[in-house]
Amino acid sequence: MHPAKSNGRDHPYVEWRPGVCGREPVIVGTGFPVRSVVTSIYRPGMTPEEMLKAWPYLTLAHVHDALSFHHDHRAVIDRAIRENRETAVRRGAADLDAVPKGRGVSRGAHRRIHSGTLTAFLACT
Repeated sequence: MHPAKSNGRDHPYVEWRPGVCGREPVIVGTGFPVRSVVTSIYRPGMTPEEMLKAWPYLTLAHVHDALSFHHDHRAVIDRAIRENRETAVRRGAADLDAVPKGRGVSRGAHRRIHSGTLTAFLACT
């Protein structure tokens, strides 16, 4: 484990681990990407307490340290968010290519595409 450091401040709940999430910063011991904390809090407006309900293995210290890490390493996390979104879009397009020609996207396919995008967005890709 390599705790992350920036500007002389430690981030004890954020680490980079070889082989975990493409060496993207994650919450210590979880593999949960820092980018997912950022996108859950800042984009849809989830509170840190709501994150704990959705992911009970996280603590408030995890969430707040991840947000602090984002502010210290904005370019790193913003790049990870952008790359993950691009991957999610590519996966969704691949799912759409599998739909037979001349037929619309079924509800089931739409759900798979949507949930696959959400999964790719939150999980390591």
